[in-house]
Amino acid sequence: MNIQVMFNVISVFIIQAYDFNVQSMRQFLIFGGNGFIGFEFLSKILENSSLESKESDCTSCQPQYHTTLVNRGHSWDWDKLSLLEKYCKSITRIQWDRKQPLKDCGQLVKLFREVQYFTAVVDFSAYSKSTLKESLSFVKGKCSLYIYISSDSIYEVCEKRHSGLTRETDAVRPAESSERTRLNRLDKYGHKKLECEELLAQQEGQPDSVPYVIFRLPDVFGSRDSTQRLWQYLVWMKLCDCFNVPLYVPEQLTQKSISLVYVCDVASLLVRVIFSDTKSEFYQQMQNQSFNLAASEQIMIGDLLNFLSEKLGVGGIRIEFSASHDIPLIYPSVNLGPIDSSKARRVLSWQPSVLHNALRESVQFYQSIMESDVFSEEKLFCIDEVLDNLKGIYDVEPLRDRTRCLETLKEMLHVK
Repeated sequence: MNIQVMFNVISVFIIQAYDFNVQSMRQFLIFGGNGFIGFEFLSKILENSSLESKESDCTSCQPQYHTTLVNRGHSWDWDKLSLLEKYCKSITRIQWDRKQPLKDCGQLVKLFREVQYFTAVVDFSAYSKSTLKESLSFVKGKCSLYIYISSDSIYEVCEKRHSGLTRETDAVRPAESSERTRLNRLDKYGHKKLECEELLAQQEGQPDSVPYVIFRLPDVFGSRDSTQRLWQYLVWMKLCDCFNVPLYVPEQLTQKSISLVYVCDVASLLVRVIFSDTKSEFYQQMQNQSFNLAASEQIMIGDLLNFLSEKLGVGGIRIEFSASHDIPLIYPSVNLGPIDSSKARRVLSWQPSVLHNALRESVQFYQSIMESDVFSEEKLFCIDEVLDNLKGIYDVEPLRDRTRCLETLKEMLHVK
């Protein structure tokens, strides 16, 4: 069945099967949920629902909570739709682009009118202040906690005054307006994400203000990564091994440490947050707070690539740093350096995975994909990204010929 047709069938069934008037169950609203981090989080919620049903020993029992997804539906890649199909009773899908006013979405307006209270709203997709402001206006007075997924990119538009790991308290814009303008132009994404954070803080203490928590993430890795960063490196390494050429890294990263975070660690914490007792100390301490989420260990880019190549089974490839402007910058996506996640470990008792263990699991996932005949569309997308990045780097054949290199990679990755 065509994926879009399958999606439409599932969506219609889900929406018809759910009665918004059932107020006994906990209500979760997710903006996003079909991307990299969002879907990992959604999967853990649904797995939890499945476990509860088995433990209740009642096949006819209704789930104790319901999740509504609001997203454009443009990134239902990998096997996400087939995984969702098993959970029709506990999920409703609303297709809507948040660039359009929420008030124009009939299904969403109906949801806000009929659901008395949301246990949690999780926002993966607000990239502008106006988008977030509209969402907050809808859930004012009827939301226990608004969870905003932010980024360490916000620190790129701030003024850090120490040389250590970047802490949550470093999220302060420069006093000089000219410097603020300069930084905002250099990183528009970080500027807009910080504007969203500032909006949440500004509404604190106002009548019907929405309690919130902000999680700032560095580069995220794991299975089904829509950014393709780690997978691109693995594909590139296979080419380097095949043609005995070096893997190049920008020279400015020679002595640079970076922060990473495993997608499963983020998703597990989010599940713990939304299912926590609202009267617990854990819940009270996180309200109206910001937290960096990153692996406890920082890693040098050279060490990262050597580790990945070893686990991929191509440990003999050469990692070389180059001053050429043609070398792609895949990791990191920020310039400021690693972030400090000790606050999350202390306040939230967060225990992220050992970095090397999480990286090993991720390599195993992509290696199994590359050695199988599945996910040809995702493979082709990654191959195109790799070929774009390698343009003009190598003089050897077939690496200088995109068509020939494409065929080599398709054969290497078992693309039908």
